[in-house]
Amino acid sequence: MSAILISVFLFSIISYLCWYFVFNIYEVKCKINFVKNLSDDVKLFEVENIPINLLGKKTPFRKLDFDYEIIEGGNLIDVEPRKKNSELFFTTVLKKGKVAFILKTNLGLFPQRVEFDLSKN
Repeated sequence: MSAILISVFLFSIISYLCWYFVFNIYEVKCKINFVKNLSDDVKLFEVENIPINLLGKKTPFRKLDFDYEIIEGGNLIDVEPRKKNSELFFTTVLKKGKVAFILKTNLGLFPQRVEFDLSKN
């Protein structure tokens, strides 16, 4: 009987520590990734929100829904229709300029500003 209680107690402590250190989200990082060339002058990019756990790694099995607002360079890009609230794709033609997004997540305290310079890509 006491072995069962000890094993239940140890399992609950290990489960809590796993949730606290591995599966809980403590920070959100934003990244813009090149996906592919759609044609010679049109490129497809993805805005990615990465949930970070207490260990500083990507939180497994978790995705973040986010809202966005384009505050600079909206005429330089075309935002693709969103299939999921956790992803955002946009296309750009060979133009020079800067694009800035404000990304708001339900877990973030403050919105994040993400800037993207089109002249480097």
